[in-house]
Amino acid sequence: MAPFARKSWTEHTPAEQAGGCLILLIGAIWLSSCDCDCSDTTSPARKSRPLIGDLGVLSSEDGYDVPVAISQETWNRLYDLSVAHDADGIGEMRIMGLVFGTPSGTGCRVIDSGIFSYEVRLTDGLHDGQYCFVSSNFVHDR
Repeated sequence: MAPFARKSWTEHTPAEQAGGCLILLIGAIWLSSCDCDCSDTTSPARKSRPLIGDLGVLSSEDGYDVPVAISQETWNRLYDLSVAHDADGIGEMRIMGLVFGTPSGTGCRVIDSGIFSYEVRLTDGLHDGQYCFVSSNFVHDR
């Protein structure tokens, strides 16, 4: 095969295939989390993202509790365990108090924002005053 000839998918090693899938997954996640103004802003269904210092609300589309973590490190670990479908690991984190669920509709103040997660201070409910990290998918304007 010529040095710059294209390989078919089946000619790649499993490691190359996994790397390609990982790059596609990261790209898809990044694109879905971009806060670009590509949609119709007059649509009532559009939920915008609050800025640092703004009041917001944590909400899930299905109305279930929103998972939050006490630090960025524990949020990253929760994400890894979720991707791995490791319910036992997530359960251990809950028992240790590293992650918890807060009801959909809980108010918050945005402390910091990133591409994939926000740091917020909860402003009502059982965990009022608690600082935590949450997926950017769950943080919306009030």
